[in-house]
Amino acid sequence: MRTFAIALLLALSCAAEDAERPKPSARFDMPGGVGDVRFSPDGRELAVTGFRKTAAVFELEKGESRGSLVGHTGRVTCVAWSADGKALATGSDDGSVRLWDAVTLKAAGSKEDAHGRGSHGTGTTALGFYPDGKSLFSTGYDTTVRIWESATLNEIQALEGHGDCVMGALSADGRLLATASQDGTARLWNAVTGEVLGELEIAPAIEATSPHLGYPVFSPDGRRLFAGGGDGRVRTWSLPDRMPGPSWTAHRGFVGALDLSPDGSLVATGEMHPEGAARRPDKTWDNSIRFWDAATGSLLLEIDGHSLSVCRCRFSPDGRRLATASWDGTVLVWALAALDLSAESAAAEDAETMWKRLGREDGPAAWSATRALAADARKAMDFFEARLKPAGPDPGFADRLEALVLGLDDDDPAVRDRSQDELARLGPRATARLRAALASPPSPEVKMRARAILEAGTEWKPGTEDERRWARCVEVLRAAGGERARALLEKLTEGAPDAVLTGLARTALDAKPR
Repeated sequence: MRTFAIALLLALSCAAEDAERPKPSARFDMPGGVGDVRFSPDGRELAVTGFRKTAAVFELEKGESRGSLVGHTGRVTCVAWSADGKALATGSDDGSVRLWDAVTLKAAGSKEDAHGRGSHGTGTTALGFYPDGKSLFSTGYDTTVRIWESATLNEIQALEGHGDCVMGALSADGRLLATASQDGTARLWNAVTGEVLGELEIAPAIEATSPHLGYPVFSPDGRRLFAGGGDGRVRTWSLPDRMPGPSWTAHRGFVGALDLSPDGSLVATGEMHPEGAARRPDKTWDNSIRFWDAATGSLLLEIDGHSLSVCRCRFSPDGRRLATASWDGTVLVWALAALDLSAESAAAEDAETMWKRLGREDGPAAWSATRALAADARKAMDFFEARLKPAGPDPGFADRLEALVLGLDDDDPAVRDRSQDELARLGPRATARLRAALASPPSPEVKMRARAILEAGTEWKPGTEDERRWARCVEVLRAAGGERARALLEKLTEGAPDAVLTGLARTALDAKPR
């Protein structure tokens, strides 16, 4: 049986109401269009590449450019910082990879023919330094992945196997390299030896006019991989087994911009039009930025601010900001606290405000409160023990429930169907009575329908502030585990058998640990 708690989180994480249009905390301009953007390791600067053959480094505190990187003869498509912040690498559709001193912004080396022409264009698509800074990888339109010595840009090895333009990413520890291609395939490599560890299954298959994958992103712990597709879906895989995980529709067109927050809890996406930078939003494509719960794929918030394709989303190293880059020539920086997507900010609020957040309908407020509680188990237990008590009875509900259970065996098929639908919507309130019906023993009709409700997953969604609050609290308790959490859940099951809170607690205790 699918656990009620997992299905519940999907229902709870709804999109936020657009009460007031969020505003970015900073804006930087690169006339002609932006190719890529990256925060420096200390989060104080942004490296931005442009379509007019240059890149620039902007200081966030001052809100101005510290200088430009000039030398490419084509659009500058990608950029990367070394882990120590002392070096920058840039790639271009002129096929070259260039190195720069990140302090002086002076050229430190170049490889003019790093990547050649492929069926979709020419040049370099992605770059990344290894954690030790001694080497870096690049991917390109020529279908290859190349590993270079950082000091000399001498080639260490070339990885081949894709049939079209390739994009890549390194895991945080530098041991794994993931590649996604416009040929619709994705692969996992040993980033040290260059050995192919296997191809990743694309599920569901991409069905779109642009049937390819975008830039892959590893979770911080290296156990999950994310990538957007030409069909508007975000796909995930578990690692190292490479098995497909949750997948969801994020946009109407190609998900070209995607990043994961440093704590692995939040996904940001943006959409690129496959037909070029000049295309403006229409019924098949938008220029919005969307935030998703990384665990469930539930939409938390949608914002806008760009007039053309959003080509990159990048979280800051501390996870407090997101930079979005667009073909319209702008880079916008968003403070997650201002978007109500900061667990840190939620944790600093008083208990009463936190309690109110847990009952809210909008995704960001409740999501950040839940994340804050999940991050501090001891504080969360003190919070829950003071507020969660066994539920009292609901007068009249028992008679209504009994009538619905009897309706499962009614002579009229329409009555049986309506009773089953209503019992499914009651969710945890009907669980105990349905189990009792199965133990009676039931008629074949009741047995079939009761089992269908209990085993196929419930359609129930919390409909009141209290129900939303209880559901979120119980899910945090279930995920936290431990003696205190289990003891509180067991205490809550002593409430009225048909109460929502009682059913939620019972389901959490029955659920298998993740």
